Amino acid sequence: MITADQLAIEILSLTEEMVNCATQGELERFNTVREQRDSLVARLENESLQVEDINKTGDRLKQARNLNAALANNLVGEQQKLLDQKTALTKAIKMQKAYQQVKP
Repeated sequence: MITADQLAIEILSLTEEMVNCATQGELERFNTVREQRDSLVARLENESLQVEDINKTGDRLKQARNLNAALANNLVGEQQKLLDQKTALTKAIKMQKAYQQVKP
């Protein structure tokens, strides 16, 4: 039978893998790993599990939560950069079209 400690270790490991996937731009792998991690988190929340060392388990889950928060913040920042680039490209396309209409 799996323990809460083992789930915490696996959740932390999968969260670290998500960070690596995000860093390397591997979206498909990121989503697969996220689904695996979410499944383990659901088990942790819904099943009665034995806990060997509550402090270590708690620390690992805190590490995973902190990594997840940092990942979310980084993704929001990347999203804003992409939105800024899209806005600049849209503006450039509009300016190019306007120039072509004015050009003799």
